[in-house]
Amino acid sequence: MKTRQLGALAVERRAGAELRLRRGGPVVEHRLVQQLAQRAEGVDSALADRVLVAGCATGEEAYSIAMMLTEHARSLDAAPMLQIFATDLDDAAIRAARDGFYPAAIESDVSAEWLRRFFVRERGGYRVRRELRESVLFAVH
Repeated sequence: MKTRQLGALAVERRAGAELRLRRGGPVVEHRLVQQLAQRAEGVDSALADRVLVAGCATGEEAYSIAMMLTEHARSLDAAPMLQIFATDLDDAAIRAARDGFYPAAIESDVSAEWLRRFFVRERGGYRVRRELRESVLFAVH
């Protein structure tokens, strides 16, 4: 399979700021979706688009990007295969990210639509659906 890299995306984090599981924000969403749409025009759907999320902690950013791109890819005639790679130094955080379980408190940050489409309700919280978890490769670096 051939692959191509999506353009670089920098996300600023302020000291002590908590990243929450949510849409990536208008600027992030616009840039990623715009790049995906431009690359999808007239391109072989066998190609894969890659996104790298460095410093992913417990996966909120990586899953948010996966949800956003999955949502947009569904609107394309020939949706590209998406590969999301997420890395962090903390082995325990990576294990939590792979598990994809978040407390019920995410209801205040995640739309009801996204909760239905991308999560399974479990005792004490929500787990990212297996299909989405499998689209993100988590690794310690």
